[in-house]
Amino acid sequence: MSCLRTAVLSSLLPLLLPIVTLAGNECESYSREIPLRSTVSSAAVLANVLRLPSSLISESGKMLSEAEDELPRADRPGDLCPAHCSLPESPRIVFHSAPRKTLVDYDQYGQCEARLNETRERPLLYDDREFANVDKFVSWLKKFTRGNGRDGEDLYERCDGKCSPTYTYRIDRDGEKIVVDTEVVCGHARDRKDDQFDLSSSLLWTCEERATISNAGSTPSP
Repeated sequence: MSCLRTAVLSSLLPLLLPIVTLAGNECESYSREIPLRSTVSSAAVLANVLRLPSSLISESGKMLSEAEDELPRADRPGDLCPAHCSLPESPRIVFHSAPRKTLVDYDQYGQCEARLNETRERPLLYDDREFANVDKFVSWLKKFTRGNGRDGEDLYERCDGKCSPTYTYRIDRDGEKIVVDTEVVCGHARDRKDDQFDLSSSLLWTCEERATISNAGSTPSP
């Protein structure tokens, strides 16, 4: 009998081992964005070449550095996630840049309106770009938004003509480096007589999948 019992238990063992299941992407629907700062900056070429305090590049670097300084002080929203989800160790930084004024009457309006509708539904994505620090990221951002470098050239091919991009950057700290996911919506031509951009920064808490352990069966009685 002991041999038979051993054989039965051996056959049941795979069913008794813990099985790890995930709660699913539903957890990501629980999020909370905490605004940090917003400002207006200049896209004028000279101001950005000289990195004047009001320039787009200077303000972007300042706001991103300030946001990084806020990470260790960020309050964890304990009431955000349901029981089957969990909070990450720290929030993501969200940085948004958009033309302050766009044109409403120009020859490529129809083309840019179509691109706007398309990219609202399916933004242009440049994900998992890694940088040693904020300064390196801002250097990439400067090239990217001017159509330089591999990513910038690709962007200007996909958002061409007079259409103007709006940028959303989601930034994670990963040890000593930062990892950036970029979404671009290609919209209407910006009014270059105004030449200003709205900038904003925030911290984004998003719930994650929690690994749960369950048994596929019950332990048989001795």
